[in-house]
Amino acid sequence: MAMNMDLIKDLYVNVASFEKMHKLRLLDLYSHPYTRGVNNLDLPPMHKLRLLDLYSHSYTRGVNKLHLPPGFVFLPEALKYLRWDFYPLTSLPSRFSSENLVELHMPDSRLEQLWNKGVQINLGSIKRIDLSYSEHLADVSALIESPNLERIRLGGCKSLVQLPSPFQNLAKLTSLNLNRCSNLKILPEMPGNLELLVLYQTAIEELPSSIWSLEKLQFLGLAICEELKNLPSSTCRLYSLPDLHLYRCRSLESLPVELPSELKELYLSDCESLGSLPAQLPSGLKKLELRNCKSLGSLPVELPSGLEYLDLSGCESLGSLPAQLPSGLKKLELRKCKSLGSLPVELPSGLEYLDLSDCESLGSLPVELPSGLKTLQLRSCKSLGSLPKLPWLLGLFDAHGCTSLETVSSPMRTAPIQGRDQYVNHSEKFEELLFMNCVKLDQSAQSNIMADAQLRVMRIATASRLLNKPSTINIVCPGNEIPKWMRYQSEGCSINIKLPPHWFRLGFLGYALCIVVAFNNYTPPDIDNYSYFGCETHHKTNNSHEVCWEALRISLPAILINSDHVFVWYFCPKFVRLESAINRQDWVKASEASFDFKLYQNIIQTPKEGNLFDPSTVRVKRCGVSLLYAQEIEKLLGGIDEDEVMEPKQTVEEEDIIIKTKRQRDESELSGSGTASFKEEYNDQLRPQSSKRKINIM
Repeated sequence: MAMNMDLIKDLYVNVASFEKMHKLRLLDLYSHPYTRGVNNLDLPPMHKLRLLDLYSHSYTRGVNKLHLPPGFVFLPEALKYLRWDFYPLTSLPSRFSSENLVELHMPDSRLEQLWNKGVQINLGSIKRIDLSYSEHLADVSALIESPNLERIRLGGCKSLVQLPSPFQNLAKLTSLNLNRCSNLKILPEMPGNLELLVLYQTAIEELPSSIWSLEKLQFLGLAICEELKNLPSSTCRLYSLPDLHLYRCRSLESLPVELPSELKELYLSDCESLGSLPAQLPSGLKKLELRNCKSLGSLPVELPSGLEYLDLSGCESLGSLPAQLPSGLKKLELRKCKSLGSLPVELPSGLEYLDLSDCESLGSLPVELPSGLKTLQLRSCKSLGSLPKLPWLLGLFDAHGCTSLETVSSPMRTAPIQGRDQYVNHSEKFEELLFMNCVKLDQSAQSNIMADAQLRVMRIATASRLLNKPSTINIVCPGNEIPKWMRYQSEGCSINIKLPPHWFRLGFLGYALCIVVAFNNYTPPDIDNYSYFGCETHHKTNNSHEVCWEALRISLPAILINSDHVFVWYFCPKFVRLESAINRQDWVKASEASFDFKLYQNIIQTPKEGNLFDPSTVRVKRCGVSLLYAQEIEKLLGGIDEDEVMEPKQTVEEEDIIIKTKRQRDESELSGSGTASFKEEYNDQLRPQSSKRKINIM
């Protein structure tokens, strides 16, 4: 029998109703979240009932859904499964014969102990007990009378101070959860078959030595044990443990010489007293987190060669790294390592992510960075004076606030095809190169950044066309001039251009956009809002038809800015959803275009004119636009071998546009020499400058 209690206020049970229910085996009274539950429930004798489930959703924790009448003493002796959320009494009924009970679930109960002292109990059949978040529970000594127990859940039992000492006699116990038993200080020796032991947020100061010998243990959770000072020093036999959670053990000063041999992940973040690591870490370790270990002064000379992830962020006392980092390292986080003065001469070749933000003492980077590096964070590295050549696959580069940075190496001219296959296969097509507030960058450095920007814009444009997916790039650096490679330039915040005939020909990749912004004590908005640049573009035909849309939004960083900066980004209108096919045809036939750049502040929803920046604080001084074509790659690349480039490919959309354009010509043109002239002119635009070379438009 099952009953939804959501819409029931009071339930009074007539004993006579159950007298003839000789075959009743299950009574399930349940309620869902946010319901009042039952104010009065009086259970009649149901001697053959085997499953009693009085369930309340976990969202209602702390609210008694079921209330018993005074003098309640009955629970069916045939019960095998008992679940009673928010059980309201301090102990189980003394007359309850528990010899058949296999599972007992009473989360959020008012239990202080399972049975009153002196009551004879038989728990020989019970295998699972869940008393989690029974905040008044202080005595669980009855558990040692349960030789067949396999799983115990006592998480959140705040009044529990210790477990009974013969606990190791529970030979079949495989899972013990003591999470958030915040006053638990003493652990007895543990049974040898444990596979899971959770001790998060307990008050234990040391572990029994038997824990280090649990050969079947697969999970050991010791995080946020802020009183734990050391781990067992005995020989470690944790042969099945893949990861060890010790983060926020603030009193932990050292680790034993021997750690679990099969360890793959070790979490030690916020262990503020930890001064050193063992000389030899497990050889199979893949992930090591040491974030905010403020007392850690050094690392072992040799780290496991297979280590893939190393997080040392906030290790303020760490002055250096090992001369040779693991060859398999892919992600290295060193944010806020304020004492770190240098990096190894050579970084691992497979490194993809490197975060050095707020490393205030870091004076230089290696001469050559890994070619596959995709993310490089250098925000507020205030002692960094120069940059090497940036890897061409770099997708995110942030050097905000590198106030000593003066020089940047020139880009590689072969960059647009270098790493082409890896780049195309890389799922993320969003790039940022940010030099905001790098106030000491010299003119040569700014020129190098803009030259690099041209190559990167061209590469992401060709990749966008190849993948037929939108891609964006945003490049920012100090400066007050539009780069020379921007074909159309204008003073102020808008620009109008005349489009060349057949401008949307095969190989059109989109627009490169650029603005020079004057910042005068710009301060970021509050955390609930954000500011950004927007660009509205209008395309007009000779028949005065007009198509317009917002080209792109570039958000502003939440930092103080007080100088002119150049912004460059890429936009492809191909991926804009126009209202109709007519609008798209009008856009393709446009003869002129205008671009209007605006700066919005404190935007939560739709931008309005009233949200524009105060011009005295932020102002667009100049702007520029370039139309990008696949053929321009050849001009940028000199001396590329024929084998390194590919034939241009025509997309279905472009074929449709060509056909539509040709059909729109009058019949006389289509039947005469006009068609041939059109084809010849179109093919001339596609033909490579040198017949001996093929163009790669990716």
